[in-house]
Amino acid sequence: MSHPGKPPAPIADRFWRLVDKTDTCWNFTGSTARGYGQFSVQVAPGKWKSRKAHRVAYELLVGPIPEGLQLDHLCRNRRCVNPDHLEPVTNRVNTLRGVTIVAAHAGKTHCDNGHEFTPENTYVYMATGYPHRQCRVCHRAQHVKRKNQQIGVTPHQCGDCGRYMASENGLRVHRSVMHKELAA
Repeated sequence: MSHPGKPPAPIADRFWRLVDKTDTCWNFTGSTARGYGQFSVQVAPGKWKSRKAHRVAYELLVGPIPEGLQLDHLCRNRRCVNPDHLEPVTNRVNTLRGVTIVAAHAGKTHCDNGHEFTPENTYVYMATGYPHRQCRVCHRAQHVKRKNQQIGVTPHQCGDCGRYMASENGLRVHRSVMHKELAA
């Protein structure tokens, strides 16, 4: 990176030579990894460390990134090093703001069967080390269906609440009692 005996150019000089400032984003033109600009910083004589370019730019122009936070690209351009486009946020906020499967699922207000995710109708459980949620109506229906399959019962599902009954007659009685329908 530098000649023996000659100190490297100051970080700011080396860094800003690799930035193309447009009207909006300031794009890092150096090397990248997974879409993010990468910049080498000398940590000791003869020892270099690769750092994300947007973090270097933020620290040069704004100051240290607060402990426990990461920079979110508000512009969604990973090469951008414009500090006006970078916001220190928690990992969770950054993940939920992104265009990811996790963000898409977190933004859902209803389950796949159309039941609303409310505190009363949402079952939260841990799987693979992360919290997951499921609609209680669907969770109950899956449980009943699994139990009925184990004992060999052919279930009949109520179209109004999703509950399963062991027989057609049981379903008719359930509808008349729970949903005030007249038995046909």
